[in-house]
Amino acid sequence: MHKKTLLAVCTAGALLAGTAGTVHAAYSRSDIVALQRSLTRLAAVSAGQDVDGSGRVDVRDLTMLKQMMRSNTEEGSITVPASENYVKLQSRTLEKDGVTWLVQSGSAAEFHVVGSACSVTLEGSSGTDSDEKYRPRCGIFVDGELVEDFLMGEKERTVEVFSGSTQRSADVRIMLLSEAMYGGVGLRDITAVSSAASPVLPADKNDLYIEFIGDSIT
Repeated sequence: MHKKTLLAVCTAGALLAGTAGTVHAAYSRSDIVALQRSLTRLAAVSAGQDVDGSGRVDVRDLTMLKQMMRSNTEEGSITVPASENYVKLQSRTLEKDGVTWLVQSGSAAEFHVVGSACSVTLEGSSGTDSDEKYRPRCGIFVDGELVEDFLMGEKERTVEVFSGSTQRSADVRIMLLSEAMYGGVGLRDITAVSSAASPVLPADKNDLYIEFIGDSIT
């Protein structure tokens, strides 16, 4: 599919009202065909085609729709590792013994999740034993908004990212906010309660990257 076509579809999907935060369950094969036609601009985009509830209609909705057709629609809990199959890594990270460590200021793991609940299990480095003001600091962002900001004072901690009675779509970022000398924070796994076949996916790649070279003042 051409990039211009996708851009047009995404723009049209962003204008649809009343569908964000909802994952629709009752679909048929004819819905797949209709969505394919909409994505290739052979038909108009409709509100019901926003399968993942993101507020836009794109190829992610088509992928999820096909997965839902093959899966059980009942909710269940699924836990996945913080590997590159499920998260997009930012800045300097280290994978060791199944844990992805955020080791520099601004290091982050980002993922897209669909479900009624989501939590992450974190691990702390040696800095967790230091005085409170010298412990590693971690932030959790949901759809660009900071929802958790805390000092890591224990070796393991499970944090609830969100929960509710209905499924929603969210972009989540786990970020190290303190400097490397205070220690790192490790992301061990992600748990989602969802009916989607693949509820956790890496965040989309950025179109542009900027690298800053310097000390902590930079």
